[in-house]
Amino acid sequence: MRRNKIDNIKLDIKSFDKRRAWRILPPYYAAFFGFALVHIVLNHKPFDAWFYQMLGGSTGILLHVFMLFNLDPHVIAEISGSFWSISLESQLYVLFPLFVWSYAKYGLKPTLCAVFLESLAWQIFCYHKLGFSHT
Repeated sequence: MRRNKIDNIKLDIKSFDKRRAWRILPPYYAAFFGFALVHIVLNHKPFDAWFYQMLGGSTGILLHVFMLFNLDPHVIAEISGSFWSISLESQLYVLFPLFVWSYAKYGLKPTLCAVFLESLAWQIFCYHKLGFSHT
């Protein structure tokens, strides 16, 4: 039986998730509210109306809270065009333990093949269903 180099490594998913969330969420929400403040000052609009309208209602707000706003072409660039990468980074951090598990169980080549096929399927989905591609 083949043993991988990481057989003796324990992945503490809770600790990993906490560190990643602390790294991503505070700067994201600080930038989010910074953009909101600039918009309110420049346009003289009340925050609550702008917030709800700009984010696409309650669905858009939930997409931002759960860092899934890159999945909706109407919400993806509403705050700042570059924020899509933050939600993608968050999603990859959620999937990272799955990649580590796959590598430990199946090895590098099968894991890379699975990631490639998933990426290809995602690109096809984005192109056909959403009308754009994340390239």
